[in-house]
Amino acid sequence: MTCSSTSPFARFRALLAAVLITLLAGSGCGKKEEEAKKTTEVEQLEIQPVELREGDREAFEEFALFLEAELNAGNYNALSDRFSMDHAVDYLFKDMNVSAADLRGFREEFRDNLARGFRINFGESSVKFLEFRPGDGRPKLLFRVIGANSALSYFDLYVIRDSAGEVQIADMYNYVAGEMVLQSVRRMMLAVLSLRDRTLLSRLTNRDADLAKHAATVAELNQLRQEGNFEAAYAKLKELPDSIRSEKPTMIIEIMIASELDESIYLGAMENFQATFPGDPSVPMVMLDYYFLNEDYAMVRESVASLREAVNDPYLYYYDVLSYVAEENYAAARSSAEAYLAEDPGAEYALWSSVEVALSEPDHAELATLLTRLEAEHGYDLRPSVESNANYAAFCESPEGKAWMAAGGTPR
Repeated sequence: MTCSSTSPFARFRALLAAVLITLLAGSGCGKKEEEAKKTTEVEQLEIQPVELREGDREAFEEFALFLEAELNAGNYNALSDRFSMDHAVDYLFKDMNVSAADLRGFREEFRDNLARGFRINFGESSVKFLEFRPGDGRPKLLFRVIGANSALSYFDLYVIRDSAGEVQIADMYNYVAGEMVLQSVRRMMLAVLSLRDRTLLSRLTNRDADLAKHAATVAELNQLRQEGNFEAAYAKLKELPDSIRSEKPTMIIEIMIASELDESIYLGAMENFQATFPGDPSVPMVMLDYYFLNEDYAMVRESVASLREAVNDPYLYYYDVLSYVAEENYAAARSSAEAYLAEDPGAEYALWSSVEVALSEPDHAELATLLTRLEAEHGYDLRPSVESNANYAAFCESPEGKAWMAAGGTPR
């Protein structure tokens, strides 16, 4: 739907996609921000607390598992379609005189652009529902996202029931940006509207005003990212003013782009993030890859320990295993792998953690058992990749490896 060029919302709606993609970009690298959230996340909410009724927890968890399945199938509309437009409109347009036509257009485009933002930033990712958190009457669902490049992130979905009793998403908290999505969108909306109404300038930071002016450039670099033209996207990012480039979402985008370029650029982008946000709760997750590349495995585990305090995700044992294996401390690696399996039996990455240990020690009998489980329980035929991978050469030549190879794959 289009609106008249005289409408003050026309420009905002035209730039909404670029804004949402940028705001969601932090989801490429998740963070430990629980301490910050204790003082900031609730303050950002305009969701009225409610007393949980019988069956609410089960309904919210069922909804979370539905979203997990849909997102893993690439259906990002499943998330945007259940975003409460009533709540979004009430929050975003409070104290504003907005025409019915503009509100209708906003509702349509907001859903479409949310889906696009999720698709660009979560595309080819693995999404896992971790737990329901009742909170203080504002229930939320914690999700983990592992990106196509193995980048890790977390987000909360705040859930409510609409007038018909259907579960809806009221808002989303991005662990990287440390801000609710609707709060970010409202700030951006005020920034764009201020270009037409100077009385709104008092509500803005310099960064918000600059983002309004340069949203078209942000849109271009996101399009280049989506097309895989990372060198051009990096050059486009350099055109942005420092007020935008020094913000978390933009710096996360820079790290994501730089990861596809020269390693020195990638390391430099992570170093800049750490220097810009020293002591920030988001730093441990952003810097994980940096510590691995610099072989600082003690810092890998320190970062993981910080994250574990916030999300208590068994998947974090995987990083412990990898760091201990790199140090050839196989006893500690095995202990972490066993702890992972004990907390999340049968989880794919729990099995891969044990594979890392068995491959490194080596224990060919255990390795054959683990590979068989991965095939049977997770639908793989691993023989072609194992046979072509030099790291498995000794296993393939062992009696256990030859027997495993001869047994044939067992994909679902």
